[in-house]
Amino acid sequence: MRAIAILPIFFAAAIIGTPAAAHKSEALQPPLECENAPADAILQLPAPAGYWIRIICTPTGHALAPASGDAWEIHQDARWDSISAAGSAKGGSNDWYFVRAAVGETTGTDRVWAQQLFEKRAGFPLPPGVQQTYALDLTDNRGNNTRVYIFVGEEGPTAGVACLHSCDETVTVTVTHPEAVPME
Repeated sequence: MRAIAILPIFFAAAIIGTPAAAHKSEALQPPLECENAPADAILQLPAPAGYWIRIICTPTGHALAPASGDAWEIHQDARWDSISAAGSAKGGSNDWYFVRAAVGETTGTDRVWAQQLFEKRAGFPLPPGVQQTYALDLTDNRGNNTRVYIFVGEEGPTAGVACLHSCDETVTVTVTHPEAVPME
Protein backbone atom coordinates (compact mmCIF):
# COMPACT_ATOMS: atom_id res chain seq x y z
CA MET A 1 0.00 0.00 0.00
CA ARG A 2 2.83 2.41 0.86
CA ALA A 3 4.48 1.79 -2.53
CA ILE A 4 1.21 2.63 -4.30
CA ALA A 5 0.90 5.91 -2.38
CA ILE A 6 4.46 6.92 -3.28
CA LEU A 7 4.08 6.04 -6.99
CA PRO A 8 1.88 9.09 -7.92
CA ILE A 9 4.35 11.42 -6.19
CA PHE A 10 7.23 9.88 -8.17
CA PHE A 11 5.39 10.28 -11.50
CA ALA A 12 4.38 13.88 -10.69
CA ALA A 13 8.01 14.73 -9.89
CA ALA A 14 9.15 13.08 -13.13
CA ILE A 15 6.64 15.05 -15.22
CA ILE A 16 7.37 18.39 -13.51
CA GLY A 17 11.13 17.84 -13.80
CA THR A 18 11.14 16.76 -17.46
CA PRO A 19 12.13 20.09 -19.12
CA ALA A 20 15.01 20.67 -16.71
CA ALA A 21 16.12 17.05 -16.91
CA ALA A 22 16.56 17.33 -20.67
CA HIS A 23 19.87 19.13 -20.10
CA LYS A 24 20.97 17.45 -16.92
CA SER A 25 22.19 14.45 -18.85
CA GLU A 26 24.07 11.78 -17.03
CA ALA A 27 25.50 10.31 -20.23
CA LEU A 28 28.72 11.57 -21.75
CA GLN A 29 28.29 13.00 -25.24
CA PRO A 30 29.70 10.71 -27.94
CA PRO A 31 32.24 12.12 -30.41
CA LEU A 32 31.12 12.93 -33.94
CA GLU A 33 32.90 11.89 -37.16
CA CYS A 34 36.04 10.73 -35.30
CA GLU A 35 36.55 7.23 -36.70
CA ASN A 36 40.11 8.03 -37.94
CA ALA A 37 41.27 10.03 -34.93
CA PRO A 38 44.84 9.54 -33.68
CA ALA A 39 45.25 6.98 -30.89
CA ASP A 40 46.26 9.63 -28.33
CA ALA A 41 43.28 11.92 -29.07
CA ILE A 42 40.64 12.23 -26.37
CA LEU A 43 37.19 11.82 -27.86
CA GLN A 44 35.01 12.32 -24.78
CA LEU A 45 35.28 14.97 -22.12
CA PRO A 46 35.17 14.15 -18.40
CA ALA A 47 31.96 14.69 -16.43
CA PRO A 48 30.25 17.00 -15.96
CA ALA A 49 31.58 18.96 -18.98
CA GLY A 50 31.15 15.86 -21.14
CA TYR A 51 27.40 16.00 -20.53
CA TRP A 52 27.19 19.44 -22.19
CA ILE A 53 30.02 19.52 -24.74
CA ARG A 54 31.11 17.00 -27.35
CA ILE A 55 34.23 16.63 -29.45
CA ILE A 56 33.72 16.68 -33.20
CA CYS A 57 36.32 15.82 -35.80
CA THR A 58 36.28 18.20 -38.76
CA PRO A 59 38.31 18.57 -41.96
CA THR A 60 40.32 21.31 -40.19
CA GLY A 61 40.95 19.48 -36.90
CA HIS A 62 39.10 18.47 -33.75
CA ALA A 63 36.76 20.94 -32.06
CA LEU A 64 34.39 21.42 -29.14
CA ALA A 65 30.69 21.63 -30.02
CA PRO A 66 27.41 21.81 -28.10
CA ALA A 67 25.73 18.67 -26.84
CA SER A 68 23.18 17.08 -29.09
CA GLY A 69 19.96 19.11 -28.79
CA ASP A 70 21.68 22.35 -27.75
CA ALA A 71 22.88 25.29 -29.83
CA TRP A 72 25.65 27.79 -29.26
CA GLU A 73 25.50 31.41 -30.29
CA ILE A 74 29.10 32.57 -30.62
CA HIS A 75 29.72 36.26 -29.96
CA GLN A 76 32.47 38.64 -31.15
CA ASP A 77 34.02 35.97 -33.35
CA ALA A 78 33.61 34.63 -36.88
CA ARG A 79 33.32 31.01 -35.73
CA TRP A 80 30.07 29.40 -36.73
CA ASP A 81 29.34 26.74 -34.14
CA SER A 82 32.44 25.21 -32.56
CA ILE A 83 35.74 25.95 -30.83
CA SER A 84 38.71 24.40 -32.60
CA ALA A 85 41.67 22.73 -30.92
CA ALA A 86 43.78 24.80 -33.32
CA GLY A 87 42.55 28.13 -31.97
CA SER A 88 42.93 30.41 -34.99
CA ALA A 89 45.50 28.23 -36.79
CA LYS A 90 44.66 26.23 -39.90
CA GLY A 91 45.23 22.52 -40.34
CA GLY A 92 44.02 19.18 -41.67
CA SER A 93 41.61 16.72 -40.06
CA ASN A 94 44.08 15.30 -37.54
CA ASP A 95 46.64 18.11 -37.38
CA TRP A 96 45.06 19.59 -34.22
CA TYR A 97 43.34 17.57 -31.52
CA PHE A 98 43.00 17.36 -27.75
CA VAL A 99 45.15 14.92 -25.75
CA ARG A 100 44.21 15.84 -22.14
CA ALA A 101 41.15 17.19 -20.38
CA ALA A 102 40.25 17.90 -16.76
CA VAL A 103 37.27 19.68 -15.26
CA GLY A 104 36.50 21.15 -11.86
CA GLU A 105 34.10 23.58 -10.24
CA THR A 106 35.45 27.10 -9.78
CA THR A 107 34.87 29.07 -6.61
CA GLY A 108 35.80 32.39 -5.07
CA THR A 109 38.00 34.76 -7.02
CA ASP A 110 38.39 32.37 -9.99
CA ARG A 111 34.61 32.23 -10.43
CA VAL A 112 34.28 36.02 -10.15
CA TRP A 113 37.15 36.52 -12.61
CA ALA A 114 35.51 34.11 -15.11
CA GLN A 115 32.19 35.96 -14.90
CA GLN A 116 33.93 39.31 -15.38
CA LEU A 117 35.90 37.94 -18.35
CA PHE A 118 32.68 36.73 -20.01
CA GLU A 119 30.96 40.09 -19.51
CA LYS A 120 33.98 42.08 -20.74
CA ARG A 121 34.50 39.95 -23.87
CA ALA A 122 30.82 39.35 -24.73
CA GLY A 123 29.84 42.96 -24.08
CA PHE A 124 26.78 42.00 -22.03
CA PRO A 125 26.06 40.33 -18.66
CA LEU A 126 25.80 36.60 -18.09
CA PRO A 127 22.33 35.15 -18.64
CA PRO A 128 20.33 35.09 -15.39
CA GLY A 129 20.24 32.01 -13.19
CA VAL A 130 23.91 30.91 -13.18
CA GLN A 131 24.34 28.61 -10.18
CA GLN A 132 27.74 27.02 -10.82
CA THR A 133 30.84 27.66 -12.87
CA TYR A 134 33.17 24.93 -14.12
CA ALA A 135 36.63 25.18 -15.66
CA LEU A 136 37.44 22.70 -18.43
CA ASP A 137 41.20 22.55 -19.04
CA LEU A 138 42.35 21.08 -22.34
CA THR A 139 45.78 20.39 -23.80
CA ASP A 140 46.21 19.92 -27.54
CA ASN A 141 48.68 17.66 -29.33
CA ARG A 142 51.20 20.52 -29.59
CA GLY A 143 51.17 21.32 -25.87
CA ASN A 144 48.93 24.39 -26.02
CA ASN A 145 46.42 24.86 -23.22
CA THR A 146 42.83 26.04 -23.53
CA ARG A 147 40.52 26.80 -20.62
CA VAL A 148 36.76 26.90 -21.07
CA TYR A 149 34.61 28.37 -18.30
CA ILE A 150 31.11 26.87 -18.35
CA PHE A 151 28.31 28.75 -16.57
CA VAL A 152 25.55 26.38 -15.48
CA GLY A 153 21.97 27.14 -14.45
CA GLU A 154 18.98 25.03 -13.50
CA GLU A 155 18.56 23.55 -17.00
CA GLY A 156 22.24 23.02 -17.78
CA PRO A 157 24.83 25.30 -19.36
CA THR A 158 23.76 28.86 -20.13
CA ALA A 159 27.01 30.42 -21.37
CA GLY A 160 30.75 29.95 -21.64
CA VAL A 161 33.99 31.71 -22.34
CA ALA A 162 37.02 29.96 -23.82
CA CYS A 163 40.58 31.21 -23.44
CA LEU A 164 42.32 29.96 -26.60
CA HIS A 165 45.92 29.18 -25.61
CA SER A 166 45.70 32.33 -23.41
CA CYS A 167 42.97 34.71 -22.34
CA ASP A 168 44.24 37.28 -24.84
CA GLU A 169 42.13 35.43 -27.43
CA THR A 170 38.68 34.36 -26.25
CA VAL A 171 35.43 33.03 -27.61
CA THR A 172 32.17 33.68 -25.74
CA VAL A 173 29.02 31.65 -26.26
CA THR A 174 25.48 31.59 -24.99
CA VAL A 175 23.64 28.27 -24.97
CA THR A 176 20.06 27.62 -26.02
CA HIS A 177 18.14 24.45 -25.42
CA PRO A 178 15.74 24.43 -28.40
CA GLU A 179 13.57 21.52 -27.25
CA ALA A 180 13.11 23.18 -23.86
CA VAL A 181 11.78 26.38 -25.49
CA PRO A 182 8.00 26.23 -26.10
CA MET A 183 6.80 26.77 -29.66
CA GLU A 184 4.70 29.91 -30.13
